[in-house]
Amino acid sequence: STDAAAALSVALTRPFNTLTDTIPYADVHLAVEPCSLQLGRSRIHDVEARVNVSLRGNDIAAAVFDIERLHLAGPATQLTLSGTLSDIGADPYFDGLLRGYSDLGKLPAQLLEGSLQGSLRADLRVSGRPSMFSRDGFHRLLARGSLTGDNLYWLSDDTLRAAYVSHASLSFGTNESDTTGG
Repeated sequence: STDAAAALSVALTRPFNTLTDTIPYADVHLAVEPCSLQLGRSRIHDVEARVNVSLRGNDIAAAVFDIERLHLAGPATQLTLSGTLSDIGADPYFDGLLRGYSDLGKLPAQLLEGSLQGSLRADLRVSGRPSMFSRDGFHRLLARGSLTGDNLYWLSDDTLRAAYVSHASLSFGTNESDTTGG
């Protein structure tokens, strides 16, 4: 169930010929005002979205998806995403920003295998293409920001395996170099 209200607008940017065109040239705007959402026992108390799509007729590869804001917050997690997806096709280009945190101990049990505690924080900006997540392409991926975990504890369902990390931090700075010598 939800109390969501959405607004959708579509504006043609060129005449649409029904004889030759299957996809119009259009600008599409979708806005979901702050609302709540419940799926089964999972509750998201704050959902908000503002998404724009620029369609370029039958050339779907020329479409541009602009996520101005996608925000989700629940008892365990708060995430905000913004970014752009373009050059749609086999290897689309993305440029996105992800900020948020998660209290892992509050995640629904059905998402986990075993017991998980601790917190994760993300403040990341990543630009590139899926092909760059490879041994030969990672050096072209632009990543900036950090991913931090505190008091991370995992215990397997059978309690035979466990792991604990008091603090872990991954810092990304593709255009930076470590000059501290450490």
